[in-house]
Amino acid sequence: ADYLWRQGIAVLRTDDRGVAGSTGNFGAATTGDFARDAVSAVKYLRARPDVMVACIGLVGHSEGSVVATLAANELQEDVAFVVMLAGIGVPIDELLIEQARLLMGVQGASAAQVEANSRVQRIMFQVARSESDSAAAAREIRARCEPLLADLGESDRSVIAAAISPSIESVTSPWFRYLLSYDPGAALGSVRVPVLVLAGERDLQVPPNQNVRAIELALQAGGNHAVETTVFPGLNHQFQTATTGSISEYGMIKETMAPIVLDKIADWIGSKECAE
Repeated sequence: ADYLWRQGIAVLRTDDRGVAGSTGNFGAATTGDFARDAVSAVKYLRARPDVMVACIGLVGHSEGSVVATLAANELQEDVAFVVMLAGIGVPIDELLIEQARLLMGVQGASAAQVEANSRVQRIMFQVARSESDSAAAAREIRARCEPLLADLGESDRSVIAAAISPSIESVTSPWFRYLLSYDPGAALGSVRVPVLVLAGERDLQVPPNQNVRAIELALQAGGNHAVETTVFPGLNHQFQTATTGSISEYGMIKETMAPIVLDKIADWIGSKECAE
């Protein structure tokens, strides 16, 4: 935000729901709620006399790319562009299975652990989709995972079993159920404004090989060919210069965001016809 401001691009920053002066309950909110917040933010900006209302855009990172997509569809001609940073282009269950595979791999997990975890994830996602009662869903997940765990060696079993309880709580939450219902192809196919898609080569959370092309194809399938994509070599999910891309590495890197990414965003926004 500070970098864009220094380039003459106004940025609206707000507190999360329930933080400081903001109302609402962040923990009970879904991605759809966050999109409605973004819509309200754009409407606020459009009412300000010191803002170029014809050049208001949305920038979203990771889950924020879903927020930006949903908000752009709601706002239509009231936004001029969308910037997707580490954007999501595939269904959330596909994303999380691949994410876990990559993260576990870089952490040194065994092939058996990775495969077992993927099977557990598939069970969880299937049940979360079919069973609306969270308590019943938790019981079904545990019951269906028991025979899978029984087939594992003791060390592999302990690793996978330790992750099940916190994962059950997450996948049965309203926030996650909403993401499970999100259809990126349909949502992206309705975006009509120019889109900049940026990703880091070493992003293990939203892998570029899985998502960047999927985003581009979904936009084009909807008739939007005003899309530009860039995958930056050596950058992680946070767009930091990274060695492995592991989450544990984020806090050890002094760089907040690689300058090449900041320059790309500012230059692309500045090149829009509305900014001339």
